[in-house]
Amino acid sequence: MRYISPGQRYDTEVRIAFLQAMQDPKFTSVARDVHNVACVIDYDLAKAYGLRARHRNNGHKRGVCEDYADTLFLLLQENPNVKEIRKITGQNHAWIECDTVVSGKTIYCDATWYDSNYVDSQGFVVDIPRESLENITYDQNTFQYKGTSPNTGADVIEHIGTVVQTWTRE
Repeated sequence: MRYISPGQRYDTEVRIAFLQAMQDPKFTSVARDVHNVACVIDYDLAKAYGLRARHRNNGHKRGVCEDYADTLFLLLQENPNVKEIRKITGQNHAWIECDTVVSGKTIYCDATWYDSNYVDSQGFVVDIPRESLENITYDQNTFQYKGTSPNTGADVIEHIGTVVQTWTRE
């Protein structure tokens, strides 16, 4: 894959594809929804990995990938640029695929991996939505990257799963 590692640079082809997608107002509106979800949820490191961490922003919801996907699933229902939403689960993870109105192009969205929570040296969760190119894309190959978790350093398995919930605009 073209992906290098969390927080590092991407090759020219992936960056150009992302910038082109951001010219599409439908894509941009979905990207904004993914960003908003990442801004209101802090990854629950205790629930997911048993890591003890304190939160500076106690107003944020805490959750794991299922919570990010559920929140995005509901938010995208209000987005007029989205005609169909699919929540996918697999390999102990959850994410969203959605189709845009008119063109029907699929956007692959992983709000959990878009969010970049980590624990600082004082034991506090630092929340930096990083607008990662690979976690909101039209390109399924870019979305199904392999890399390492920014939280645990563990290998990440491709986004392969089963549709568990759908919603379609009437």
